[in-house]
Amino acid sequence: MGALGLSVALEALRPWLIGLAVILLATSGIQMYRSGRNCRRRSRLSLVLFALSAAIVLGVMLFPQTLAELMAALR
Repeated sequence: MGALGLSVALEALRPWLIGLAVILLATSGIQMYRSGRNCRRRSRLSLVLFALSAAIVLGVMLFPQTLAELMAALR
């Protein structure tokens, strides 16, 4: 099963996977916010990785066709 077959198989699960990604990002955002109240500081790397992952999930949710066209053009 190649990448095309996998994408066809996962198409039915796409809304669930996006919902799971949003829930996990919200959970990690809450944990990062709560950890600011104790003595340990958040590292810049964790903030950058969180922002990057949130931007990727948002991009996939808002612009799926544009992302597919970009990936096809790279091939």
